[in-house]
Amino acid sequence: MIPVERHGNSTYCCDFHTMVGNSTYNAEYYKKRVQNSKAVDSSEFALKRLAEVFGYEVPFDANMTIPLLFDWNITTKKVKRGTEIINVVGKYGYILFDNKSMKIYKI
Repeated sequence: MIPVERHGNSTYCCDFHTMVGNSTYNAEYYKKRVQNSKAVDSSEFALKRLAEVFGYEVPFDANMTIPLLFDWNITTKKVKRGTEIINVVGKYGYILFDNKSMKIYKI
């Protein structure tokens, strides 16, 4: 229960519990950020390697991503280029076409 003498925006009953609550939140937030960062780095690395082999803006078979364990769920943003929407992962972007081919772009 929050005492009456604490200000109206207070979430915790005292300064000690505020410190404990904030440190728990910060630890969970940092852990989540690190996990997301590793996933983005891994996917970005896979796109970089594929671009080195196949080149930029050249269609190739999307099954080539399987050995690199590319995660299709990871994107940092989406960019529209003409009529195409590019999924961006770090410094690289990709488009997956209906015929299971893809192109990689350097952003």
